[in-house]
Amino acid sequence: MGCVACAFSSVLACLASNANWFYLVFIGEGIGMIALQNIAAVMTLEFGNQHQRPAYIGLGNTLIATASILAPLLGGWIVENIDYRTTFLVAAICALVAALLLQVGVSDPRYLEPNFSNDSVNVLPE
Repeated sequence: MGCVACAFSSVLACLASNANWFYLVFIGEGIGMIALQNIAAVMTLEFGNQHQRPAYIGLGNTLIATASILAPLLGGWIVENIDYRTTFLVAAICALVAALLLQVGVSDPRYLEPNFSNDSVNVLPE
């Protein structure tokens, strides 16, 4: 839903006729970023057992670095060479592609059977 909120905000920014529309754009973008950053960080903690969890956390934080570095550069290049509307449309398309990839490629870890096994938890001796 966060990606959809970001896509909606980008389309709204593209269609905005004056600066007052950007109040709605920033509200939608804020909702999207909360969902993408906070929920994703918490969800990453639920992948794997206690021995695999550090790897998932490291990969979850490292793999987004490339996109976080390249997205503003690409956006700036599009603004410089084309226009703002195209930048917002590209952002909306990327957000919808990300939403599709997350929907198809990521399973909610709370419903995966291996996370409920007892052998992933070490019980302290009494």
